[in-house]
Amino acid sequence: MSHASPSIEERFPTSVSAGPPTDEQVVASGTLRKVIVAAATAVDRLVPAGRDKSIALTALEDALMRGNRGIFNPPKE
Repeated sequence: MSHASPSIEERFPTSVSAGPPTDEQVVASGTLRKVIVAAATAVDRLVPAGRDKSIALTALEDALMRGNRGIFNPPKE
């Protein structure tokens, strides 16, 4: 079973192309941010300055970005 690859337009959505967020999406995004900020605060407080701390915080930034992309641009079925 093969799946068609998404078009370039579908692969790179923007807030304009996705349309206005639903109330559920806004709540989900806020909840995700709250949890990730809590984790980032713990990393900032507990991990000594250096490369590992920087990478850990960058990974949390990436998690927030990708999580929001999934919330606001769910896969089309």
